[in-house]
Amino acid sequence: MGSPFKRRTITVNGSEVSLDIDVDLQIGALSGDMDTIAAQMGFWASVWAAAVREADEADAHYRNWRGRQIGEILRSDPKLAEYKVNARINAMDDFLKWKHAQALAAEHVVLAKGLFESLGRKSNQLQSKGAMSRKELDATGMATPSVPRGKKRMKRKGVEERAVAEPRHAPKKGDPRVSAMRGMFGNG
Repeated sequence: MGSPFKRRTITVNGSEVSLDIDVDLQIGALSGDMDTIAAQMGFWASVWAAAVREADEADAHYRNWRGRQIGEILRSDPKLAEYKVNARINAMDDFLKWKHAQALAAEHVVLAKGLFESLGRKSNQLQSKGAMSRKELDATGMATPSVPRGKKRMKRKGVEERAVAEPRHAPKKGDPRVSAMRGMFGNG
């Protein structure tokens, strides 16, 4: 049986949102994750903000309800002690409804914040993974290309043409090192 926390779905601001923690917080392909991490963090920041708003509104509705109940109780018995007023309110069925709404809203705030912060950790790990990849390339004498090698696409007057990119560190024609090596591997 899977964990109840593997995929959480919450309704915030009238919309259901969810995140599959096992899938969405994994670091897979470096460029794909790097392409989406900022968008994911932006999405969950929006969810977090909406959840905070809903928690504030749930608290305001509860306080409004409680204030009206206190008023009604005191109208019927103005000399009633405060602890007796509180006991009567806490014994009402609606008290549990309002407290449940507050607790659910608070859970959504904590969950949205946690998911946002988890994506922040993922972002940090992606940065570290990218730094390690660059360090490995530097150790082998290779450089991270700023433009992918292979075919470049250029547009001229609305027509797409393909040009073959020359390797960045290709020896120039007539390089004595290349001339000396010709024929060594049967490619004379």
